[in-house]
Amino acid sequence: MRSVAVGLSIGLFCAMLPIPLQMLIAAVCCFIGRGNIPIAIAACWVSNPFTQILLMLFQERVGAKIRGILDLGWLDFIDIDGTVPFIKEDLNLANFAVGVGATAFFLGIIAYPIIFCFYTIVPKKYLQGVAILKRKIPVISLTTTPMKKIPTEVFEDKQAAVNKLAAETAELIRSNDAVAKITVLGLATGSSPIDYYKSLIHLHNTDGLSFQNVITFNLDEYAGLDREHPESYWHFMHQNLFNHIDIKPENINLPSGMIGEAEIPSHCAQYEQDIKDAGGIDLQILGIGRTGHIGFNEPGSPKDSLTRAIELNPITREDAAPSFGGIDKVPTTAITMGCGTILAAKRIVLMAWGTGKAPIVNEAVTGPVNDIVSASYLQDHPNASFYIDKQAAGDLE
Repeated sequence: MRSVAVGLSIGLFCAMLPIPLQMLIAAVCCFIGRGNIPIAIAACWVSNPFTQILLMLFQERVGAKIRGILDLGWLDFIDIDGTVPFIKEDLNLANFAVGVGATAFFLGIIAYPIIFCFYTIVPKKYLQGVAILKRKIPVISLTTTPMKKIPTEVFEDKQAAVNKLAAETAELIRSNDAVAKITVLGLATGSSPIDYYKSLIHLHNTDGLSFQNVITFNLDEYAGLDREHPESYWHFMHQNLFNHIDIKPENINLPSGMIGEAEIPSHCAQYEQDIKDAGGIDLQILGIGRTGHIGFNEPGSPKDSLTRAIELNPITREDAAPSFGGIDKVPTTAITMGCGTILAAKRIVLMAWGTGKAPIVNEAVTGPVNDIVSASYLQDHPNASFYIDKQAAGDLE
């Protein structure tokens, strides 16, 4: 309801303005809200009779100015005066016709092409900052209850969520073991999956869950960090999972952070091939960053992108700064699975905890599919789910 009220308020305000100002505000709203706010503006503009009367008067005054400058004598046959109902204002039909024509000219020849050229010419990387501003403005919708476009399970706390996910993982591994089939897991790093890994370790220690027939592929790795660096994802995964289970070392796969720049394309292509050779990922585990990224697929990442090097968003580096002891020590690039690589997994579960993730979770689950929030691509996956706690679900309506 709050988003609808904001949209209608903006729409009514804009509807009282001259058309050029409406177009300017609509362009700004389109840039920020990806088309949601202009819908509200258009709806209010069309549905408000009083606004239409004001627009008629405005167009008539514009037409009068134009006729005063140009010789438009051929319009004399409709040089008819009348009175506008309710407000008792005079209106000349010929002036009004010229004003309508000028409005159409402005919209069709000037305003719309400028907006179109803006979206066509401006590189996507310059639109990345929109993700920051966009989350500070409510997403406007003409419906009162946004539809959850990804199956979302809300748990009392994150422990309940990770226990369920760990049990699902154990069932997958054991069912594959029963038919002598390898299980391929796609794994994530960061704070979100740590308790999930603890649950897997617990199942290994107390319930005999074996990882002997499991192959893992991690999402990403920082460029320039060797395996022994305390902030490398190789170090993270061994510290939080691999050192505590019976997985075979040769079955552990992470992108290399020490690969030479010239070798990155072939390294990434081989990583893709290794996933295919393993039979594809059975279960992909994800977290979500403040920019909406999955893996390190920052705003602007194409839906069909594959494993590649990527420049890290300033927000992503800012979030990592405390662990590195300052943002100047955070790598500027990384190697990441692409969105297409992730979406090829048979099953995907994204975890998110706490109020800090609530805005981006809401955007990914209920917002439009777009390359600014790569997690929104999961809406198009046939077997993707969000496992979140009550705090992370705080913005879901």
